[in-house]
Amino acid sequence: MASSYISISPGKQAEKKREEKALYNEPVGPNWYELVHQTDKRARVFTPNERARYPTFNDTGPLEELAQIEGEQAVDPLGEIEKLTALIMSSNLPIPAFLRRRGILLGRMGRYDESMSDLMKAVQFDPFNSDALWHRHQLYLRLADTDRALKDLDAITDTNKQHFGAFLAKARIYEELTTHIKMAIVNYSQIIRLKPDEAEGYYHRACLFESENEMVYANEDFRMVRQLDPTNEHAIHNLAVYSFQRQLWDDAIQAFAKLIKLNPENGQAYLYRGRANAYLAKWDESLRDLTVAIQLAPDRADVFFYRGCLLRERNRRKAIEDLSVSVLLDDGPTNTDAFYQRAMLYYKLKKYDLALIDYHTVVELDPTKASAWLNMGIIYMRFFNEHYRALDCFDKSIQHDPIQIRSFLCRGDLLQILHSDYSEDFASGNSDKKSKKAKPNSFSILSFLDRAIRDYSKAIHLCPSDHLLYLYRGRLLLKQGKIKEATYDFYSAFELNPEIAQTFMQRALVLSFQRKYLQIIDEFNQRIKLEKIEDSSLYLLVAKARIKCDDNEGAIRDLAKALEFSRIKDPQIYLQKGICFVNIKDWSNAAAEFTTCINLDPQFAKAFYHRGVCKLHEGNGKGVADLDSALKLDPKFFEAYLSRASYHHSRSFFAEGIEDCNNALKLEPTSIRAHLLRGACNCKIHQYGLAIVDFTKAIQLDKVRDAENALLDLYAARDNFPGDARLHGLLALCLQKVGRTEESLEAFTSSIRVNQTLIEAYLGRGNVFSSIGRCREAKRDYARVIHLYPTCTEAYVNMAYTLQMEAKYQRSWHFFSRAIAVNPLCTPALEGRAVINHIMKNYFGALMDICKAIEIDPGNAEYFTNRAVVHNSLGDKVNALNDNKHAIKLDPQYALAYFNLANLYFAQARWDLALQYYNKALEFDPDDDAAILNRGLTRAQLKDSTGALDDLNVACMLNPNSIEVYFNRAQLHQKLEQYEAADADYSMVLRLSPSDSDSYKHRGEVRGKKGQIVESMQDYALNVVNEK
Repeated sequence: MASSYISISPGKQAEKKREEKALYNEPVGPNWYELVHQTDKRARVFTPNERARYPTFNDTGPLEELAQIEGEQAVDPLGEIEKLTALIMSSNLPIPAFLRRRGILLGRMGRYDESMSDLMKAVQFDPFNSDALWHRHQLYLRLADTDRALKDLDAITDTNKQHFGAFLAKARIYEELTTHIKMAIVNYSQIIRLKPDEAEGYYHRACLFESENEMVYANEDFRMVRQLDPTNEHAIHNLAVYSFQRQLWDDAIQAFAKLIKLNPENGQAYLYRGRANAYLAKWDESLRDLTVAIQLAPDRADVFFYRGCLLRERNRRKAIEDLSVSVLLDDGPTNTDAFYQRAMLYYKLKKYDLALIDYHTVVELDPTKASAWLNMGIIYMRFFNEHYRALDCFDKSIQHDPIQIRSFLCRGDLLQILHSDYSEDFASGNSDKKSKKAKPNSFSILSFLDRAIRDYSKAIHLCPSDHLLYLYRGRLLLKQGKIKEATYDFYSAFELNPEIAQTFMQRALVLSFQRKYLQIIDEFNQRIKLEKIEDSSLYLLVAKARIKCDDNEGAIRDLAKALEFSRIKDPQIYLQKGICFVNIKDWSNAAAEFTTCINLDPQFAKAFYHRGVCKLHEGNGKGVADLDSALKLDPKFFEAYLSRASYHHSRSFFAEGIEDCNNALKLEPTSIRAHLLRGACNCKIHQYGLAIVDFTKAIQLDKVRDAENALLDLYAARDNFPGDARLHGLLALCLQKVGRTEESLEAFTSSIRVNQTLIEAYLGRGNVFSSIGRCREAKRDYARVIHLYPTCTEAYVNMAYTLQMEAKYQRSWHFFSRAIAVNPLCTPALEGRAVINHIMKNYFGALMDICKAIEIDPGNAEYFTNRAVVHNSLGDKVNALNDNKHAIKLDPQYALAYFNLANLYFAQARWDLALQYYNKALEFDPDDDAAILNRGLTRAQLKDSTGALDDLNVACMLNPNSIEVYFNRAQLHQKLEQYEAADADYSMVLRLSPSDSDSYKHRGEVRGKKGQIVESMQDYALNVVNEK
């Protein structure tokens, strides 16, 4: 066709064909033109005028639309093409309008190669003409050249922000590319801007957000779709599933009902509605919906599964039928729960072999299903007597779910059974015989009980409030003769539930732990009158109670009975006898008893210790060797270190005594005796400064001495040792604690004069300066510390906080960052920088810093409260609530966490909960005027005007200069028509803040109610002036 109206030579004609072939090749792959410009979509989205404004080559009907574009009446296409060709050939210069029009006509006639040639030239000479670019992008789409098509569309939208067709085409291209979803979202946003009242743009953008898992934005767009197009099934389905996932069952049921009304064949909607009804215990409605879902989709395994679950208690055999159909339809890993539920039904029907088969199938499909392993183990243990297979199942259950308490309890019970079996075999002489229950060379007798105790300990760790767990473990510890540990467990159980039934032994252990020794003795004396007691452990326990009550002779009698009824010689009995002789100062007999105890148990450190003390009392220096043996056997034996230190002090071996005191203080740093003894040794070797430190520490530990006496001691110590800088610093700290600030500054300054490199003195003085608002001097001291010790994080942190007080936030942030650079685990610096980031509205940075601080110190309630504030600033109310609740869990008396939690509920208009938490905040901080004010506002919302007014009055007393208190109280008075009081409060607000326009307005209203028309008009005028 081209040769009929273009006169060129044969050589040039061949060249032209080669060029056209390069310009246009048939595409391979998806038909992009149909995907983007599908006729049905155009008819649905575009109005007739828009279809004429944004035409495509496939549009049906005459070419009048093209004429509308060019502003002329269209004629016969072929004639028009020939006319345009003649005009183009006759012109010395290219005319883009003619080329563009001919290219469009050629494209409409299906001559895409020639159309491409003309449109390329038209764009070349008129690159900003949107019609040429619009039609050329269509040719690129036919070539599947999406990159060039997008460039043309970008060129259109760069010069014409109202070109709806170009934005829609770009959005569809990006949507189909799937790797450019965000660009598709951007273009659909432009479509929404152009047509905000049409659902199409919102719907497509919602689907894209959904594919990107941005459900917050998707839900918002689906909400707009439902408003603009109430019949859109996808949007209604989104609402229904959203409500279902958040367990809003009534809302979900309503949404699915609407979906079913629009499409009665929607089996998925029936399934979801049936499940929602089941959660609301509407069993009949649920069964009807699930049955309809099965009728609509009889090939879906999940529908049979849910109906089978629904019928588990109402009709077990029918439930098994449904679950069996489900596993027939899908016997893969996605339907593991069907096998699991059927196994549970078989168990309830006492068909244990069938249950085992299903449980085995479950663990084959999903080896991590801990509950299946657990249930298998129970069946093997209880009904098949295959204990080691059961043990293997329990081990795997715990491996896959280490926090399931029931697994630990079952394994603990099983280990006790194995202990009993092993004990019986051992007693009957069959311990070497192999049986189907025994694994050779696997365990010893003790290992079964040890492992059972360990399992009960793990269960207690997971659930420390269950008293039965303590009883179980205490019973096993008693079997092993660990009376002290068993006593603790029985006491814990008794504290958790005082009504539990106990044996006399258990009760005696609990009473012993409670130090109720006389009650033990009384109950034992009554019991021995009624029955014969032959329990050596009980006699031993009662003997210990008598020793505590200074009845050593009675204890010796009970210990003799314990020896009489004991099958083996228990070293504990001889130890207690020795202690009785010690108490009556019979050192030789006591030493003999301890020697017997050592012969029975050469590893008994306590026996060596007591025998060593006896020998020293007898004047036998070899007692020190026994103390050495005791410490060798137990290096953490505090009393042994202290006794040996006392012996060294008495023998003038002061250096050795100091060393023993040092070891003792490592074990018990708050021991007054150890500090006093070390101080005495230091005095003997003329180390008076160290002695003063020890004696001062002893005074601090002794709660009987008051602060003033401590100060007098420190003044005396400073006067005696004026060259000890640390004594000056200690005195300064003590003065700061009792509020004597100026004297504290003088003492810190004296400390610095004595030692100009003492870091603690500079920091202490800087802290005092900062506390009284003398920030310049504080910063100077911190700067000196940083100069002397560049790695001192405390100095950087204190400097940063001081700068924060001066509102120099950027410099404060800098110093916090330097502290973190020195020590990345410095939690005060991380917390401080998080606060600065929050003040500077860098909420993400604040979140990162406070999360790092929590990672380092997860037990700090303040950090969780701070993170809650950051979450709230980011609009994440859910995590803000959770963090405040976690802070309360860590510190149940943390008033700020209660206050912040109450504020969150206040913002959500959940007044009852807000009031509850404001009450808790004030319980722990009764003088918090902000909490009292907010509680008053909450009570006002709950229509408790009297309580609200009481709170506002108290808040006013606590903070008489608070504008908020007066304003809110005035509002309440005005609401209660107490106009005089309201007028007074508004006037007080204006005295504190003369430019508060709202107060002028409200006072004008109040004065108008009072009939003070002139004053009212004056207030309204002042309101207008101050607003301007």
